[in-house]
Amino acid sequence: TSPVQTVASAAHPLQAHALEQLRLVGLLTSGNDSIALIETPDRVLHRADPGQQLGSERATIVAITPGGLQLRNAAMGPPGSVEQWLRVEVQR
Repeated sequence: TSPVQTVASAAHPLQAHALEQLRLVGLLTSGNDSIALIETPDRVLHRADPGQQLGSERATIVAITPGGLQLRNAAMGPPGSVEQWLRVEVQR
């Protein structure tokens, strides 16, 4: 099995890879609190919380629901900012 890592730094491993390379493998919920378990290409599991940024694109986790993650990806484009909303489901 893969170890689970929690890292609190600007250079988080979940930001070192493109979103397409990350795999949502599980969701844990306790009361109103939810976390996601995300696997990187090197097969290490990482905890992700709402508000955390994912991928080299720096998409923000807006919500963790029973169906998966809701992400907001703000990319700069001329002029101003373009927002893209993404939904990620658990991969089985």
